Amino acid sequence: MGPIEPYVALMQTLGLEVKVMKYGGFTHDQYLTNLNDSILMIGFVTDESQGLAWAEAWSSDVPTFIWRNNSNVYQNRKYSCSTAPYLSNETGLYFDTIIDFEIAMNDFLSGKYLFTPREWVLENMSDEVCAKQLFCHMTEIC
Repeated sequence: MGPIEPYVALMQTLGLEVKVMKYGGFTHDQYLTNLNDSILMIGFVTDESQGLAWAEAWSSDVPTFIWRNNSNVYQNRKYSCSTAPYLSNETGLYFDTIIDFEIAMNDFLSGKYLFTPREWVLENMSDEVCAKQLFCHMTEIC
């Protein structure tokens, strides 16, 4: 049994249909189709540089629950990392263990969380917002 199977089993016991997508095993169109059919995306990665898959989920108004990992090892060197560098209260949450995940899932399904991922993307990641930030950094005219 791999690391995600207990999480899949838990979601299925909650009555949810689960689609597992492994990195490199799907096309962009398949990813978008699955996002369109989803109420939530769960992410398991050891680290993430930019979080583009998460951002694409948020732009589709799909919040994310991301497994938290704060360090990784590359070529025998330990380094600090993030599994979701742009995750916010509006876009989703982190979980550390299956117990945290179960609590978060029950809270999510009961309506406790009011995520607004698409709104957050439009306010923080749109081309216009990013261009204004770049202009500000380059010219110091904000």
